[in-house]
Amino acid sequence: MTTRFILAAFAAAAILLSPPAFAQDTKSQRPAPSDKEDWSQAVGAKIKRQSALAVIKARELGLDGDFQVSVGFTISPDGKVSGARIVTSSGHPELDAVAIDMANRAAPFPTFTPDMGDEPVSMLAPVILKLKKPETADTLSEPAPPAAAE
Repeated sequence: MTTRFILAAFAAAAILLSPPAFAQDTKSQRPAPSDKEDWSQAVGAKIKRQSALAVIKARELGLDGDFQVSVGFTISPDGKVSGARIVTSSGHPELDAVAIDMANRAAPFPTFTPDMGDEPVSMLAPVILKLKKPETADTLSEPAPPAAAE
């Protein structure tokens, strides 16, 4: 009798503590981009989510001031990244390495939309850091959306 009660209590707790179906992870439920413009915005958003790495690394290095690094990379139609490289250096190799890591960690990107064809796209993503002295907050400027390299 006690064993049945305990099992019933565990079953009830599992049902009560599990999230409702509508509260599932919405990241995986984002609609796929419908055209090249939507796709570019989705790529920019994924890179922006990784940009906090640059601020953390700059703090670890004790950097102060404004820094810009541009990272170039290629995205294949299936959303994979290749050839991440520094186009414009920040002047700090460690910060440049973080920018390359940002591009790689942001992948995979959304697959290409029908209006994009099946050729890989070269991208250029500027990362702009405005680092303040410890008495003020560090900021990361709103990054410009990555642009397709011509």
